[in-house]
Amino acid sequence: MTLKEKVLYYCAFFPHRADLATNAECLNSLRFDNTRYREIPDAHEATLEWLWTHEKYRKWSESDSSTLLYIEGKPGSGKSTLAKYFKDNLLRREPKANVASFFYSRRDGDRHASHYSMLRSLLYDILSQCESFFPLLQQDYRQYQDLRPERDGWPCFSLKKALLSLGNHRRVERLYLIIDALDESDSKDRRDIVQLLLKLCSTKSVKIFVTSRPVVELSSYFTGSHHVIRMQDENEPDIRHFVDSFIPGIGFSESALSQVRKYILENAQGVFLWVRLVKDNLYSYTEVGCTMSEIFNFLRSLPRELEGLYEPIVQGLERNDKDVADTRKMLQFVLFARRPLTVSELQHALAIPNDPDAKLKHSIESFEDNQIVGIEKRIIHCGGNLIEIKGHGGITSVQLMHQTVREFFLRPGVSTAAPRLSMSENDAHLRIAIACIRYLTLCSGQAATHGAESQHVDAWEPESFKAYVRYLHQRPLINYALNHLEDHFRKCTDATNLSDIISQLAGELTPGSAPYYLLESWITPYLNKSPSREMAGAAQDFRNKILLAAARTGYYRVAEALLIAGAQINIQDSDDGSTALHLAAKQGHEATVRLLLEKGANTKVKDHDGKTAPHRGATVQLLLDHGANTETRDSDDGSTTPHQVTEQRRKSMIRLPPSDEAKFNDGIPALPRGAKRWRTDTVRVVDKSH
Repeated sequence: MTLKEKVLYYCAFFPHRADLATNAECLNSLRFDNTRYREIPDAHEATLEWLWTHEKYRKWSESDSSTLLYIEGKPGSGKSTLAKYFKDNLLRREPKANVASFFYSRRDGDRHASHYSMLRSLLYDILSQCESFFPLLQQDYRQYQDLRPERDGWPCFSLKKALLSLGNHRRVERLYLIIDALDESDSKDRRDIVQLLLKLCSTKSVKIFVTSRPVVELSSYFTGSHHVIRMQDENEPDIRHFVDSFIPGIGFSESALSQVRKYILENAQGVFLWVRLVKDNLYSYTEVGCTMSEIFNFLRSLPRELEGLYEPIVQGLERNDKDVADTRKMLQFVLFARRPLTVSELQHALAIPNDPDAKLKHSIESFEDNQIVGIEKRIIHCGGNLIEIKGHGGITSVQLMHQTVREFFLRPGVSTAAPRLSMSENDAHLRIAIACIRYLTLCSGQAATHGAESQHVDAWEPESFKAYVRYLHQRPLINYALNHLEDHFRKCTDATNLSDIISQLAGELTPGSAPYYLLESWITPYLNKSPSREMAGAAQDFRNKILLAAARTGYYRVAEALLIAGAQINIQDSDDGSTALHLAAKQGHEATVRLLLEKGANTKVKDHDGKTAPHRGATVQLLLDHGANTETRDSDDGSTTPHQVTEQRRKSMIRLPPSDEAKFNDGIPALPRGAKRWRTDTVRVVDKSH
């Protein structure tokens, strides 16, 4: 029975025995949103099924000892798709197995290439499924809690020790670790991680599934005594199946299509991505009408390597000055931003001049006139299939199609293929930094007090603070600018232009105004003299009030910007003692509650009535995961949190038939029949009221 299932059972039927809060807090401290998994395309229908019958897979899977399966493949051969396919289908074959995974990705930013993130994710997945692993972390977690105010997370050595200890843990279920794209991980500590995995393989039944492109360092470790499958040697039937699915759409005779099919299959060399790009090129070419001989000439002109295929695509992006300017700016952000930008962030970034010599018009009207209408169409047009829009949960981000595209643009020879799109890393960081500074300058203009009767904050009414929150909500790039400007600043070898632009920004700020107070802690190092203690205190008070207003209205991106700018996360409202967490939870703003908790909000702070943040609706689980007080009573009916949770869950659960009385297994109540159909995102509760 998994931890989630046990908590579900206890919350619904045995709340007095659900002493799981510490485990829940420990689990939540390991949470990491590994977005790469969701971005990987699903396998094409009826492909990759060869894995289950492959000799190397069967030997690896059927062995009683702990071993490693190494999937090596050329770039674009479908390794990540195979890893996702394996994760999605493994439990159908081994329902009792425990499965943990991590998908590395440089395109998603440094955190997704970090071994630290990988260790957290694996441990989170394992502990979510198997409660018996918790004792392995309990001592380190207590130490982590003691050091938490000074640390930003778990010590890396503790995570390594915990993962390594899994190999000697007594358990019945097999444990699978799936690690994708190890070649995209941080190279600095990669050797240590590889050695950690090899140590795990020397223990009991831990099965490790690793994918990577050919890397000498990894091959030397994995290709000796472990099982190796090379993707390009195995995926010809899958490529044939994929080609058969799109060839009829070209619309020529059977004999002609047979020749096209044969040519593609003979030249694919096991690279799925090459076939996909050829397909896109073929469809584009035939849309305007052509002869069969023209198609064959076109096919023969296409390079047989990925990088060679990118070259004509990039050359085609140099259409006119406007396209080149937008494409160049997009590529600078996509290649060198510290994380992928959302579509709205990129839309605002493109509307800001990033040329050091360009003049910025300080008006919202001018800025809005420069915003591209139909931004998603523009991204697709300028990206030439090399830049993609990825979406999940209502949030869309802009990324390169594949890691090999990034490598193509960063190699020295790209300036020959497309000279107007070539760029240096230093120049890109300089221009991103300039765009961020000018965006902050724009936010500091007169229009930044939109909705307030007076520019001076001392005269603001409560509605003025709400209006300013709405204004900041319409400036999505401000979070990125505040959070990452200094990262780009440090990577510039010549920061003279930046210093001048920052000085210009400082000159735009009027002491006592909202923009000055918002940016005061950030801009102070660049001022000729520090603000007075009184002015600094007033700025801090302003940021705190805006944070409370953002939490009350549910604008979580604005709340995040205020925290970056220096707002105090546990500040209490002078009227009723509410914190931002109180206000967001009371209104049921789940995203804001999640943000505040992840940033370290204290769930035990009480308002003037002696109450902690209310546990209502979707926010209950989030609060309890972070150690919220389970004795808190609802102001309306006086019920405690466990009562509220139990009632909510019982209403949505399958009722227990009289004949299915709970049975016990080793002292643990068994779940009623049908439990697997219940929700597993249940609340973890400690009920001390019984």
